[in-house]
Amino acid sequence: MLILGALLDPLLLGVMFYTVKRTVGWRTMLVGIVLFGANDFHMFGSNWVGATLRHNWMAYIGLGICALATKRWWQGGMRALPSIFVGAGAGAHVLGQAAAWARRSAR
Repeated sequence: MLILGALLDPLLLGVMFYTVKRTVGWRTMLVGIVLFGANDFHMFGSNWVGATLRHNWMAYIGLGICALATKRWWQGGMRALPSIFVGAGAGAHVLGQAAAWARRSAR
């Protein structure tokens, strides 16, 4: 039974990468897989000795971003975590645009 629970992480990540492929293409999916496998950020704060569902938050963020990219606003906002990340990114963009506008108007 524990082995079945341990298979949930690869299944969720597989669904997320498949959705990325369908949304933005093979190249982006392969870059995401390489970046996921080449760094250890995904292990930060996790129990590497067999914790179940330690990658579910990344799968939810990826699925939420893919839903927003395809203009499925309701599906993309169903989870709080993707909404927070997308909102933080949008906020950073707005602040960057405001700073650029302030620099232009100060000249």
